[in-house]
Amino acid sequence: MASIVRIRLEPSGQIIEAPRKANLLKTLQEANIPVGSSCGGQGVCGSCKVIVLEGSENLSSPNDTEIELKERYGLGEKDRISCQCKIFGDITITTNYW
Repeated sequence: MASIVRIRLEPSGQIIEAPRKANLLKTLQEANIPVGSSCGGQGVCGSCKVIVLEGSENLSSPNDTEIELKERYGLGEKDRISCQCKIFGDITITTNYW
């Protein structure tokens, strides 16, 4: 497996790279990509939600915190809480505020 993964941001098509197993929210923040996070990535607010368009199998499985947030906010199957995700392979994501 590659030690570097690629994250494609839609609709811009911008691609950022990250080390395998990196946290998705931190990776986006380090690349200066605007992403919501009023709790600072503590898994409380759910505002760092992204929509996975491709590569959902390349993210860590939802943990208990993410499952609870998804249930609380009625999020869909393709929605992920980025502060709770580790990236294991290439993905394509979007969100409603890009």
